[in-house]
Amino acid sequence: MKYLLMTLFFTLSLLAQDADVLSVRGYISLDGSVLKKGMKIKKSGLIKTGVASFLKIRNNSTSSIIIIGPNSEMKLDLKEEDLTKQNILQKGLARWISDKITKKELEGKERGIRTKQAVMGIRGTDYIVKVTPLFAETEIIVMDGAVNFSSQTNTKDQKLVNKHQWGGLGGRFGNQIGDLIDLPKDTIKYFDDIIPNI
Repeated sequence: MKYLLMTLFFTLSLLAQDADVLSVRGYISLDGSVLKKGMKIKKSGLIKTGVASFLKIRNNSTSSIIIIGPNSEMKLDLKEEDLTKQNILQKGLARWISDKITKKELEGKERGIRTKQAVMGIRGTDYIVKVTPLFAETEIIVMDGAVNFSSQTNTKDQKLVNKHQWGGLGGRFGNQIGDLIDLPKDTIKYFDDIIPNI
């Protein structure tokens, strides 16, 4: 019985290591291969979006919906056991929305988007990440819930970013996470329009 349960657990873990393409607008590729709505992503690789392009996927490993904005690059590593390392935004914009349908399955396990500068560890929320490689900057805008925003180089440098707050790290924002900014409704709407839940 013990071996049967272990085999079942291992099988279910393998089944969860994929992502579903929910929506595509414009040109999207994974390691050069075009992605289309309805496809299932079963391998890790670099996702690139073109001009005026959007991609919406469900990462079944992290139980999350991720929307990648135009002119963006995200490394998708489905085999990474650390769930905060599965979605690495290298350039552009991405939006994370916790998948409420299967959220309980990963209760208590941190997951989120990572960049070169920062880690966004969450247990369920909606937020936008912007990466500007030219200045080595990461920005976060929390649309709902709360996100633990921490530095990649100094784990003690972290802050809890709450709903409708902004945080930044690197480049023009400095090597440490500075003061968080409360955003007005029109600014939140602006970001919501830039990378909508398509």
